[in-house]
Amino acid sequence: MSQNSFSDEETRRARRKAALLFLIAILPLIAATVMYYTGWGMPGSTTNRGEFVEGNEQVLDQGIRDPDGNPFRSHFLQENEDAKWWILVTASDCGDACVEWLDRTGSVHQLLHRDWNRVRRGFISRDGSVPEGADDRRLVTLSAEEANPLAAYTADGAGATVFIVDPMGNLVLRYDQRHSGDDVLEDLEHLLEVSPLG
Repeated sequence: MSQNSFSDEETRRARRKAALLFLIAILPLIAATVMYYTGWGMPGSTTNRGEFVEGNEQVLDQGIRDPDGNPFRSHFLQENEDAKWWILVTASDCGDACVEWLDRTGSVHQLLHRDWNRVRRGFISRDGSVPEGADDRRLVTLSAEEANPLAAYTADGAGATVFIVDPMGNLVLRYDQRHSGDDVLEDLEHLLEVSPLG
């Protein structure tokens, strides 16, 4: 019969190491479970400045047409492999707030520098016209059967609303008078950085 050649001290040390290894493996699982079920330790805010558009809302079937009369859906990945991100400005009545957003989004588009060609800028109006004095550089004027086909997704009382739309046609973020052009620029730069689309 062979005798155990370990001293009591060596046995205790080996047991401590085994217990420590077990804790190293199991503690992250316990912490993750507690965080999942209680919300404890979860971040309370997001880094985006615009508001997420809830649900999986799309602009594809909203009755919007491009200047050539083609359905707006022809500009997205379902029908166009060279689809881009969009900054859409929309308002039921294009007053001062609308013109201001057209100017801001024009500046945002320019400030994208090397990524400006991954983004298109559009304005939705009933007749497809741009208000006098608005920044219309590289602006695609879109016409719609309704004055504001995206009214269901705008904030209450918003004079004009800006949407960021991904290359698949999903409404991603929304901006109104509480936001600035810097908010749109920061969010768009982040989206372009993390997304290979467009």
